[in-house]
Amino acid sequence: MKEFDTAVDFIDYLKAREALLGRRGTIVTSSGEEDLMAVYLSNMDESGMQHVFFNLPQGESSPDMVLFNGSHYKELSTNSSYKRKKLADKISYEWDALIERFVEYGDPGLHEHFVDQSASETEVGLRLLAAESRFRRRQLAEVFIGALHRVKSGERLGRLVYGGIANETVFVFVVVPKRPDESYVEYRTYRMSILHAYVQTARLKAELATTFVGIAFDNPHKDYEGGSEDLFVLSKDVWTEKELAELEQKRQEFGLWGAAMEYWRYRQDEFPQENQAVALQRVEVKDKQPAHSLTAKKLNAVKNRKKMQQKSKRQNRRR
Repeated sequence: MKEFDTAVDFIDYLKAREALLGRRGTIVTSSGEEDLMAVYLSNMDESGMQHVFFNLPQGESSPDMVLFNGSHYKELSTNSSYKRKKLADKISYEWDALIERFVEYGDPGLHEHFVDQSASETEVGLRLLAAESRFRRRQLAEVFIGALHRVKSGERLGRLVYGGIANETVFVFVVVPKRPDESYVEYRTYRMSILHAYVQTARLKAELATTFVGIAFDNPHKDYEGGSEDLFVLSKDVWTEKELAELEQKRQEFGLWGAAMEYWRYRQDEFPQENQAVALQRVEVKDKQPAHSLTAKKLNAVKNRKKMQQKSKRQNRRR
């Protein structure tokens, strides 16, 4: 359970274990469960995305006997790459902590003034957060923590995590500052409208995606105690050309995902090698202007964001 401490990792292991032990015509012998686990953790399929016990060359039949001799877990636990994995995974538990905060403070009565979505829709978002593997949580935590470290005082920053894979969950992280002359209630309302706008227009950058999860944070450069996070989920399978054109219009109007966007593409294996770069296709955008500007155009933009918020709510509920 220390090795598979997320639901998806544990279930994937049980499925692979069942397939191995239930293979007709093959006898499997092992001195203990830890050796089965170690072999599974040490091997990946041809795609490099899924753990397996072993890969059979094409056309080769299953062996009559598989023997795990009791040395596999010991070898794994002393392996330097395995130790680097454990070290790299430490940041992933910030994702677990984020989930716990949403659960602990997830009573709709606490945020009904700010969130225009039902408790069941919020639960969908929590399930999507909890469905990520330990490796993926490591990647996601690196992105949102990196955003909090990089953003400057008074700036708004958005990051989008998208690997170009069909049906993957796309995550959008937005850091929004609070203006000194507004209350926290006003700030939360504004921040949610910003988050809705980011999540919806993210479809323009993630063409294969149908599910988007947005999380908004306080700008860490603040002069008040405490903080909060907002969660928003958008699921939509099909977008018409008219809808996409409207999104592009809003994206330009709000200045989202614009010319300031930086594309960072880099890679890291689950078991990192020495001096290996961090993994994940990552897209970062830092707005050129402060998040709040009390011009007529900005005030009108807030009203438009609220319209988008209402529209996205209807889309979610029709699904």
